[in-house]
Amino acid sequence: MWRVMGRIVWVSVMLVACRFPDLPPIDEGDGGNVDADLQQPQPIAVTVVGEGTVTTAPPGIDCGMQCTAEFEPLSTVTLTAAPSATFLFAGWAGDCAGSGDCVLTMDGAKAVTARFVRRGSVRWVKHVSYPEHDHIAAVVADPQGDVLVAGTVDDGGGNDLFVAKYAASNGQLVWMNHLDTPGLALETFGGLAVDAAGNVYVAARLQGDGNAVSYGAHSVAGDVLGNIVVLRLSGETGSVGWAKQWGGAGQDVPAAIAVFGNDLYVVGKTSSNPAVFDGVSVAAQTGDGFVVRASTSSGGAAAVRRIPGPVDLDAVALNGTNLLVGGAVRASFTLDTCVAAPTGAGSDALLIALSGTTLNCQWVQNLGDTVSGNDAFVRGVAAFPGGGWAIAGVFEGSLSGLGSTALGSRGGTDVFVARLAVDGQRLWSFRYGEGANESVSGIATTQEGNVIFAGGFPGPSLDLGAFTVTGDFNVFVTRMTDAAVPTHEWAVSLGGAESDASDGLAVSADGSVYVVARFSGFTTVGNTPLASQLSDSWLAALVR
Repeated sequence: MWRVMGRIVWVSVMLVACRFPDLPPIDEGDGGNVDADLQQPQPIAVTVVGEGTVTTAPPGIDCGMQCTAEFEPLSTVTLTAAPSATFLFAGWAGDCAGSGDCVLTMDGAKAVTARFVRRGSVRWVKHVSYPEHDHIAAVVADPQGDVLVAGTVDDGGGNDLFVAKYAASNGQLVWMNHLDTPGLALETFGGLAVDAAGNVYVAARLQGDGNAVSYGAHSVAGDVLGNIVVLRLSGETGSVGWAKQWGGAGQDVPAAIAVFGNDLYVVGKTSSNPAVFDGVSVAAQTGDGFVVRASTSSGGAAAVRRIPGPVDLDAVALNGTNLLVGGAVRASFTLDTCVAAPTGAGSDALLIALSGTTLNCQWVQNLGDTVSGNDAFVRGVAAFPGGGWAIAGVFEGSLSGLGSTALGSRGGTDVFVARLAVDGQRLWSFRYGEGANESVSGIATTQEGNVIFAGGFPGPSLDLGAFTVTGDFNVFVTRMTDAAVPTHEWAVSLGGAESDASDGLAVSADGSVYVVARFSGFTTVGNTPLASQLSDSWLAALVR
């Protein structure tokens, strides 16, 4: 009420409640503790397992073992894990998950664990054991990353083909096909491959008395000296889709197979005259080699090439339309315009490049020593990304033919590994050995251009670049960088106090490494102890 010029005036005032968002909340003391806590910095506790570091953005943590730092409430913090040179980041635990960078919102205290694992360490092991002698001789990874092995096992009734598939993540058995043959039939393993759809191809030498041998719904009949049998198995179930039989009255032995697109390639030896491959036949002599191109859908042979002997063809790989065959040669031969001329009275390592379509020769190289009795062999070939090849073998004495300078052995048999261009020209080569008999069982490449190879050494040690592995008759596995002149990224020794012999190596698309070996008695692979019956095999998955 106001008095204006002698009059009384009434004024009505309306009060309106207003909110001021910039003012802090009033703590009424009845449950506002959470909001009060978030006004304080919040901690992240980091634990590191293995060798590596964890850092944050914004800065605060640079941790190699165990540490804690505080960050502004409700802020966003990114944690990054970086392994040391010989370790791989395996993933987060606690308030982080997965294997990429971890992003945390600081709405409370956080605790994370970063796990690093040593490269080449054993992830899981599988043991193949039957009452008699078992020999898993090959391993491949399918396009889905699962692992296939093949070889022969003996349950007391003679050698039988064995093929099995294991899950890449944990080694769980997906399927197994023990191709048990009756009576006098004996099988000797001769190659394993997988196509882009996951179908599995396995080759064997089948010896029998002429009676039918059944593989699922398909029948073949081996002779006394042995014929070539090739099977296609379903990648999902392991069941036999088709079976092919090739050869003649002589000895026919497959040694290796490979698949590219719709083509299946089989290499080996034959002494049959003629050796019949469906409608295609060749007149072979004792010790001759052969290369067959067949259809993956039916197994029907489309082209066959005889390689004049005496030769051993032990390895085959495809790189686009180019085919490379590796082995050994003991006498000169001419193939189209290609000439092999062994350097001495022993065996030379042999490389033959063929057209993947016509099987016509593109080039031949023989690598060896002029000293009588010094032998060399190619044991593995692999396609190199972008063209060219990686090869591995063994030699005695010196090895000429790889560049202008020969590799020299330190005694016994040494291992050689090389990278070649498409035309066979040497890009780099290395020798490994310590004066005893070292061996190599396989070589593979990654999509990025890393070379991985495996073999055996009698001990007590073997130098592999900057790494030295130790053991007595153990398996070694090593991975090289993708540099123009590579170095070794890691190397490991696998096996126990008794003998372990490497038989094969495979690398999956993600770079995971798988190796198979045979042993007698007792062994330990990683932390897994194994005991054989007569002789058994093991499959190990390694951290890439």
